[in-house]
Amino acid sequence: MNYGQVTSVYASGYTRSRVHLSNLYPMEKRRLIVHYNGLLQPEEVIVSARINMFVPSSVLMSDAEISEDGKDVSVLVQASYAGRISIRVQATTDSGNVYPQLCAFRVLRGPWYNDPYPVIGPSQLEVFA
Repeated sequence: MNYGQVTSVYASGYTRSRVHLSNLYPMEKRRLIVHYNGLLQPEEVIVSARINMFVPSSVLMSDAEISEDGKDVSVLVQASYAGRISIRVQATTDSGNVYPQLCAFRVLRGPWYNDPYPVIGPSQLEVFA
């Protein structure tokens, strides 16, 4: 699928403590894609995923998907209020393995143009293959 400009995160089997940081301006909307190919065994595929925000405040999440090949999880994020937010994308595979990947977004301060801010939420999305 072609989504245009995206934020790509590559889950690694070697550096599991890596947290991906991305910057957004208020009202910016883009797809967050977590690529699990470097972490999964060749025959392993993602069957479900849970995407969590600890406290929904600066970013709105929607439209979670698992790719057709079962190797990627994506979610549409839209920045709202200036601040920081962490998102955990947790993929469950057909073999029962569970792989969390942490992502952090910093919503930058920018000029305010009287745009109505989107309603914040939900704090959790689930998707199944």
